[in-house]
Amino acid sequence: MFDRHAGTLAAIGRPDYAGADHSLAQLLYQAQLDVFLTSLAAMLHGIALVKSAGLTAEWYAPYLVDNLDTLSMYVAETARHVDSGEHPGDLANAAMMGATAAHVVGASEAAGVDAELPRAVRSLYDRALAAGHGKDSWTALINVLRG
Repeated sequence: MFDRHAGTLAAIGRPDYAGADHSLAQLLYQAQLDVFLTSLAAMLHGIALVKSAGLTAEWYAPYLVDNLDTLSMYVAETARHVDSGEHPGDLANAAMMGATAAHVVGASEAAGVDAELPRAVRSLYDRALAAGHGKDSWTALINVLRG
């Protein structure tokens, strides 16, 4: 059935068959919105930080593009780590990344920028550290997110 309609579905997006459970399509959609909305909020938060120093969003835009383009290079490695359950922390461990998250919170507070978003991110790292993942890769945060 799916193959018969794949061409039509391609007109509105990438047609993928994830199984007979039709609710998986909605779950995938929500997962995509999760990444999209969180990324947009993070982008605006970064702009608010930059603007607090008197710079313009337009001036900062090329840095945002560089940052967002760079994120794509982590996707395949992240998927491998999450699927394998192995989180080698030799390049970017959770303790280091958690310290960075704490710095973003501090910079936000010092600039008078709402810090709820970076606090949420720091909370993930704090909980990963409390669970013993400090030397693991930041990808070990999946264990916190899974509950």
